[in-house]
Amino acid sequence: MAGFKLSRPMSLTHRSRGWKRLRCLRRHSRRRRKDEVLQKALACRALLWRLPQSCRGAKDILFWKSFLEKIVWRLEEKVQVKVQPTQRIQRPKPCEAPEEQNLVDDVLDEQKLLRDPQEVICVRFNATLTRRDLSCLLPEQWVNDEVMNCYLRMIQEQSDGQLWCPSSFFWPKLELGGHAAVQRWARRAAVNVASCDALVVPLHLEGCHWSLAVVRISLHHILYLDSLGMPAPELLQS
Repeated sequence: MAGFKLSRPMSLTHRSRGWKRLRCLRRHSRRRRKDEVLQKALACRALLWRLPQSCRGAKDILFWKSFLEKIVWRLEEKVQVKVQPTQRIQRPKPCEAPEEQNLVDDVLDEQKLLRDPQEVICVRFNATLTRRDLSCLLPEQWVNDEVMNCYLRMIQEQSDGQLWCPSSFFWPKLELGGHAAVQRWARRAAVNVASCDALVVPLHLEGCHWSLAVVRISLHHILYLDSLGMPAPELLQS
């Protein structure tokens, strides 16, 4: 036909390149959608933590319990797929001495917790730990600030001055007031920061998740540790 040119048929090479580009675009779009879902879930953690107080009755509690159990089941199914059968998961070692195990069992006894939750178990670093404070170590409980601060102080004590572990209130002060709000913390703790190898700062994010920031002073490096693999706070990234 006059005035018309027949286009060349697309070769197999061009077709394969087009399909590769299309698959690559689809893969990137799926990753972007997954990242958006994770960011929205991260922003809603505080709301989920207040969910039990927001339920009006037993019907709402049972509904949300069944819904969250389905989510936990799907997460466990995902973890079983990720973990290879050849990998060995290291479990915490039980107390070797029977006296230590008996002491742990006595401290975490739920019957004694119900009878006297304010019973003082120990006093370390000018902090009083009651049976209610240590009950956070029971299964399906949230570790509180008192236990976390006491544990990090024990690590600092055993480091022979190589580590400084400020309390969990250090990070909120730094976020709100900047360096001026925490510049006297080391002096009050009688710690020479220049002589330390690292600062170990606990981060209690949204009141329901713990992470750790390790500041390597000599290397001018910050290591962020999060068991959920969430991104570091903006203050650490800047």
